[in-house]
Amino acid sequence: MTRTIIKKSYDKLKAIKDKIMWTKTEVGKQVDLSKVKTDGKHIRVEVYNVPRELTFDYHLFYRFLSELPAKVGMGTLTPPIIVSGIPTNPGLTGILVIDYSHISFHAFAEKNRINFDLYSCKDFDPNIVIQHAEQHFKLSRDNMIIKEDFRF
Repeated sequence: MTRTIIKKSYDKLKAIKDKIMWTKTEVGKQVDLSKVKTDGKHIRVEVYNVPRELTFDYHLFYRFLSELPAKVGMGTLTPPIIVSGIPTNPGLTGILVIDYSHISFHAFAEKNRINFDLYSCKDFDPNIVIQHAEQHFKLSRDNMIIKEDFRF
């Protein structure tokens, strides 16, 4: 695993990071870990301090989902599906089914935050995913918490 990239407000971001980390991992008694195929890569990114209007920008998110697969060497199986949140949780949510799994996002207007992830059983460069997000949302890594799970 690589380290989470945190540059500004380290103490404040660390408190947030500690609060949202998975607290428990459980393996069933019938699962023989020596026989589990360890492939797959999952990157999860939380982007903070996002302008509220960006969380409603349907076309921006559509382009974000549409362009990312080619950059990481994958194809798409569906067009991007993007829906609006409910009134008590405004923003957008979207998913794109790719030929090796999925890309999804949630944009939270009230929290000025975007969460997105890409999971694939095909190898990809996580830096390309992060750079794509930086370019699309015009935000730097200083505003991101990056979580990576690599099992290749």
